[in-house]
Amino acid sequence: MKKIVLLLLAMVMLIAVPCLAFDGYDGHAGQIPLCQNNKTGALRVSPMKDIDPTTNVNYEPYCNTRFFYGTTTPVETLIWINIQGIQGPQGIQGLQGIQGIKGDKGDQGLQGIQGLKGDTGAQGIQGLKGDTGAQGIQGPEGPQGIQGLKGDKGDQGIQGEQGIQGIQGEAALENLALFGIATQSSTYAPNMGANNAIDNILAQNLNYIGVALSQTMADSQAWWQVNLLGKFEIQQIIIWNSTDPAIQWRLSNFTVQVEKDGMIQWSQHSAYPAYPNPYMIFTLPAGIEGNVVKVVMDYMGPRNLWLAEVQVMGR
Repeated sequence: MKKIVLLLLAMVMLIAVPCLAFDGYDGHAGQIPLCQNNKTGALRVSPMKDIDPTTNVNYEPYCNTRFFYGTTTPVETLIWINIQGIQGPQGIQGLQGIQGIKGDKGDQGLQGIQGLKGDTGAQGIQGLKGDTGAQGIQGPEGPQGIQGLKGDKGDQGIQGEQGIQGIQGEAALENLALFGIATQSSTYAPNMGANNAIDNILAQNLNYIGVALSQTMADSQAWWQVNLLGKFEIQQIIIWNSTDPAIQWRLSNFTVQVEKDGMIQWSQHSAYPAYPNPYMIFTLPAGIEGNVVKVVMDYMGPRNLWLAEVQVMGR
């Protein structure tokens, strides 16, 4: 989803800024230019160059066309892609609950015992003739039988628990720096601009004519930063150094920091003798959000800052 948002944001920028318009490119309606790395396959938004400085309106996309060392393969190839959303993965269906066990049937109540029948009264003695004998006394009525108790109702079966809902998978981390805009305190040479640190070419030797390296002049507290063009949760920052062991130690005594709207949200200092060899991983606490990642040399005197690559891993 974040890739779609970033692509849409890039398209809005291309439409909104006149110097980046693609009106003159027939056959590319609804498309944006990307630079694809021929080694890793990674994509980034193509930068623009002015092909007619007199008008300030004619621009065209370009990519890093320098060759990989010892080959005739260019670092990047310009491609055009349609802007189309990618469907996310489907969540896992929860497990079905177990059916409750049916309760036992209650015992039937005992039937009451029937009362005994009363004895018949004794017959009166017949009187002498002339007198009528007294009527015999009626025997008492037997007690009524006790009614049997009603049996208890059987317990109701326990309802099965509801299945647990499937946990939705988290989106994979991606290198957010590839879609950002890089700047630095100064530029040592035309081919050593800030964007070389977000071209997805990781380890490079500084002595090889600065290929894929960014480098500043000998500034006091020289800095480099990338604007992510949006606020993201950042989990790791990976700093890549030159692969030349003779000068790797010079990328030391620096601070990496995350900013959100100009306020520092997190920072970590790396002091000598520690230095990226050829890389150093900074792991951030959970929940750190920002829109700018910055690398600052802590050395107060003049010192160049060079970077082979800065990866900002987040979502």
